[in-house]
Formats: sequence, structure tokens, C-alpha cells
Amino acid sequence: MSSIMIVEDEFIVAQDLAVSLTEMGYEVCGSFETGESAMQKAQNQRPDLVIMDIVLKGKWDGVQTAKKMHAQFDIPIIFLTAFANQALIERAKLAEPFGYLLKPFTKKELQSAIEISLYKVEMEKKLRASEKRFRNMADLLPTVIFELDATQRITFINKAGITLFRLSKDDVAQGVNILELLPAEQQNKARKRFAQVLSGQRLGSTEYRMRNKEGVELSLIVNSAPIREDDTTTGVRASIVDITEIKKLQLQLRQAWKMEAIATLAGGIAHEFNNALMPIVAYADLLKLKRPKSIIIEKYVDNVMTSVDRMSDLTQQMLAYARGGKYYPRLASLNDFVQNALAVIRDSIDPAIKVVTEMQNDVALIEIDESQFKFVLTALVTNACEALANSGCIWIKTKNMIVDESLANQNAGLKSGSYACLQVEDNGSGMDDKTRQRIFEPFFSSKFPGRGLGMAAVYGIIKNHGGWIGVDSKMNSGTVVSIYLPETKSR
Repeated sequence: MSSIMIVEDEFIVAQDLAVSLTEMGYEVCGSFETGESAMQKAQNQRPDLVIMDIVLKGKWDGVQTAKKMHAQFDIPIIFLTAFANQALIERAKLAEPFGYLLKPFTKKELQSAIEISLYKVEMEKKLRASEKRFRNMADLLPTVIFELDATQRITFINKAGITLFRLSKDDVAQGVNILELLPAEQQNKARKRFAQVLSGQRLGSTEYRMRNKEGVELSLIVNSAPIREDDTTTGVRASIVDITEIKKLQLQLRQAWKMEAIATLAGGIAHEFNNALMPIVAYADLLKLKRPKSIIIEKYVDNVMTSVDRMSDLTQQMLAYARGGKYYPRLASLNDFVQNALAVIRDSIDPAIKVVTEMQNDVALIEIDESQFKFVLTALVTNACEALANSGCIWIKTKNMIVDESLANQNAGLKSGSYACLQVEDNGSGMDDKTRQRIFEPFFSSKFPGRGLGMAAVYGIIKNHGGWIGVDSKMNSGTVVSIYLPETKSR
């Protein structure tokens, strides 16, 4: 049985309504003369329907009371009035009534208005439940789903989209224009595609570069279709798959494959170079033996041997990059190694550059070739000094790190497990992405064309130790080089 509240300041009309409603089989849960008293009762009673006169005694009239009831309790209203002027009707519409009866009215008209209103209430409940179910289902999807109106403003977006684009409730309520999330060079493409979809064309998947509200660039695959209502296209419905991390991993894998190919070539060249140096050394020694008292020949031979030594060092660097060469591992404490190596390196660092060490206690033991790792630390500190231009700070840090599957999946070549981590950080000039992606290539240098084996050799040494190296850098924001070395279980 539906419960109905009466709000009518004419006693006889209210009584007649109560009798009629009871005869029709409805429950009358109260009759009130003022909007204020009706609101107090409605707060606890929550009737299914309210029949309300527009003209009431008290501070609020029927329209004001109805608007408050609708906003606070979502109770449907049927208005009663003896006046039917257009201005009153327009004002009454603002309260979103479910019916409108002009006095006097018949019982049949009253019952029809009530039944239609209750039916509309039921349909609205089902519609809201359906919308809620749809939104809950949409929010469960990892894929972004959104809708645009004809002006390209977002009218609906699921939770995945809100998270991806870092949108606030105000953003969603106001309707963000999708073009605001696109870089300028992508906006014309988006406008053209939007117009094509509105015209009914099927475009398939389209890749876009977009930015969230925090300015982070995203790589996205968008599929879209027109929204049609009554044979009219009113907007676009679309889904998004975020491929940002996939694109990053593809770039890392391409870089790793390139490095492997270059390493193979460097290794072959280094071995051939070593083979060519051996007879030069032998013949130089023979010259000394044949002409032991010739000062001129001895001078020439010494010059040859100086060049041979330089070429031998270069060969060793190439072999280190190619993950070959001499390799004498021993169990070591990363903290002890850093302290001992720094004692030697500090003399070559400009006094204006501050070096700060932050070493975690009980860092895991590792197996390293200390000679090769002294080269690694020297190369990293030298690069940091050059980036600082004789003024600034270098931080050298050690710590234990547990790499889980999630972190490993985000960094090509890094495996899950326990590591000792060495970081060399500076607050220098930093690098752009293009430079950062090339720093491990042999003979690439941001300083001198055709030179630079240091970081290439560092890369090979770290790989040869089963480790991983990563570089994080931005222009004018410094550089952080992180080296992960597998923990040795024996402690």
C-alpha cells in the first residue's frame, strides 16, 4: 500500500482528500497546513508521494517546500492549485513535480494523477538502478570508457579514466574538453577524427599521445563510435587502452638489443685489435735486444710501447663493454669498496665540488672484480663532476633493494630478487631523453664527437656481474645513476 502525505492549508479540502485517498486504497500518513511541519514529518516518515497545494500558510509556499523535499528526500510531488497562470506553472516546474492538478478535480482525475506519478517513480527507480549498475560495471573495467558530447566535452567517464587522467570531481562535473588533454600537434588530428566518427565512419583503433591533468605524457589506443538518439548523432562513445608502459618497455628492449649487437661487434674488434698488438710488442722488444745501445731506437721503441699501452687500455675497455676481458671476482662489502675507492678518487675531484656519502648499514655482500668496479665508480664520479661544471654536490649512496615482479616488469633486463644498490647522484645540468638513451653506446659523447667509451665499459662491466644499471635524468635537474648488484647469500 502506497503512503501519501497531504500538504493543504484549507481544512475541508484536506479532509476531502484524505477520505478520497483512503477509499482508493492508499495510506494517508499525515495532513499538514505548512511546508515547515510537512518537512519535519517527511524526514522521518518518507511517504511514497506528497500532494501539495502551491499556496500555503507559513514561511514556505508549496513550490519552496517541494524543492526542499525533492532535494533532501527525493520524494515525488503532485501540485494542487486553483490558479493556472503561465508564470506560476513555470515556477512550479523548477520543483520537478510528477503531476499537476487544477482545483476542482474529480476522484478519477486524482487517482489517475497518483497512479501515473507512482508509475513514473517506479520507472525512475529502475532507471537509476540500471544507471548505477552500468556505472558499477564500467568502474570495474581496467579499460577507460568515456562519452563526449557534440562539443567534445566529456559527459561520462569511468573510474579507470578518472585515475588515468588524474581528474577531480569538479573536472568531471564541469565536463573536461578532450582537446585540453591533447598536445597542440595532436589536436587537429583529434578534431578530424571526431568529425569522421560523428559522420558515421568507422575508423578502428587510433593511437594518440595525450597528457593527464598533471602533465604526464601518455600513449593511448582509442576506439570510438557515434552515439545516436532518435536517428540523430549526439556525441561519441570511446574506449582507451593505456600502452604507455608497453611503449617504454619496447623502447628499452630496442635499446637493449642494439647494445647487445654493438657489444658483439666491439668484442670482435677488441680481440682482433689485441691480436694485432701482440706482434708489435714482440718486434719492439726484438729491436731493443738487437740495438741495446742505440738511444735513438730505444726512444722510438718507448714511443711505440706508450702507444701500445694506450691501445691496450682501450681494448680492455671495449672488452669490458662486450662483457669479456679479465674478470677476478671476490666477495666484498659494497660499503667498504666505496670508502676505499673514494679515498683514491677524491684527489681528482675539484675541491669546490662537495661529495656526500649515504651508506645504509649492513648492505648485502656482493661478488665483484674490484679493479673493474673502481673503473665504474671513477667513470660515474668523473661524469658527475663534468655535469656540475666545478660547482655543486655529488651524493654516493648504498642500500639494500628488493626488486619485485612489478618493478622488474617496468625495467627491461632487471630481474626480481635481492640486490645491493649503488647510486651516484648529482645536481648538475642533467640530460634530455635523446642523450640519456644513447649514453651507453660506444664512442657516443655529449662532449666530444667520436669519443666516449667510459659509460659503454661501465654498462658491460655491470652486465658481466649479472647486474643492472639505470639512468634517470632531466635537463637542469641533475642525474641519478643506479646500479643493482645481485646479493651473495654467504655473509
